[in-house]
Amino acid sequence: MTARTHRTTGARDGMPHTATLLDKAQSLRSLHIPGRPSILPNAWDAASARVVADAGAPAIATTSAGIAWSLGQGDGDHLNRDQALAAIARITAAVDIPDSADIERASMPRQYPPV
Repeated sequence: MTARTHRTTGARDGMPHTATLLDKAQSLRSLHIPGRPSILPNAWDAASARVVADAGAPAIATTSAGIAWSLGQGDGDHLNRDQALAAIARITAAVDIPDSADIERASMPRQYPPV
């Protein structure tokens, strides 16, 4: 398997760092400990992701509502796939910590009625 390399500027020292997608995946997985829930702060854009990383969070969760609202859209599957993925790409490019992405259905066809 080839790990994708991801270059960002370090959140704490401003120097370039390199993290691979595999590194981030392993880091996120290490936070999953039975009986010990992970609490991940939400980010909705690159600036909020940097604030979260600078505060020392081990990982970031994105908020579909926050991303939608930051792009002038409503919550609840209003972003299309390209908008959602572009927002997640900007967030992950801003930090070296892993991100758990909430993109709802990203305008994918609904197979089930809304709950």
